[in-house]
Amino acid sequence: ELREAQHLAISDPLTGLPNRRGIDSTLNREISRARRHKVPLCLSVLDLDHFKQINDSHGHVIGDMALIHVAHTLKGSLRDVDLLARFGGEEFMVIMPDTALMGAEFGVNRLLQYLLARPLIVDQLEIPLCFSAGVAQWTFDESVLQLIARTDKALYAAKAAGRSRVAVAPAGDEAVSVTQQHKG
Repeated sequence: ELREAQHLAISDPLTGLPNRRGIDSTLNREISRARRHKVPLCLSVLDLDHFKQINDSHGHVIGDMALIHVAHTLKGSLRDVDLLARFGGEEFMVIMPDTALMGAEFGVNRLLQYLLARPLIVDQLEIPLCFSAGVAQWTFDESVLQLIARTDKALYAAKAAGRSRVAVAPAGDEAVSVTQQHKG
């Protein structure tokens, strides 16, 4: 019973993915491992585009189905070492151990293409789903909160550039780079 309660405390009940509490412990552990072994670690925050329109047009039950669909679709296309979690609302987070920034950007773009090719189908209705994402590589002198803040900054740049794209957060004061928009 105790193990079950602990699992429920760190899991999102809708998607079955780790929740924010689960993310925090995993991210802290992965940063410690990256520091100890001097290996790269990347983080991505994905925000479903126009999710409010899905809820408004089709109802919250379909909105929940969309979140579950995204969770299962993305989780099935990640490497075994990567962790997908529900960050909150319609946001997801991907922790990518042993991954440098270029590889993470490629991987998240691949996830976006994968999701775009797999719309949610409910009663013969096709609901396309896509996301905007920010990607950042952890630097050896930053905290978890600083890494998340840089990743969020890149996410907002992707949304501002038109959505359905991935933006990369630089380690220094350089500008965020945004990839081309993906069409579904």
